[in-house]
Amino acid sequence: MSEPAERNYALTSRAAAEAEAPDLPYRPPMPRDRGTGIALFGAGGISGAHLEAYQRYGLNVLSIGSRPRTRHGAAGCVLPPGGRDG
Repeated sequence: MSEPAERNYALTSRAAAEAEAPDLPYRPPMPRDRGTGIALFGAGGISGAHLEAYQRYGLNVLSIGSRPRTRHGAAGCVLPPGGRDG
């Protein structure tokens, strides 16, 4: 079997024309009724920032779930008013 020639080898690089990125609606819409409860699943390191954002936007967090039950405390998460562990 012979070696591939550069002109037809699949891994050669060529200049590509630039394309403008499309404007995609990637953000979910805000709920009309922000009093409807939501849950946060996964209480890892970023969850504290998520909870702060939910509070800033007036969203009602009712539940925080994490596979190791002890993690929500370790991640700096706090239960919402009236929330309970267990």
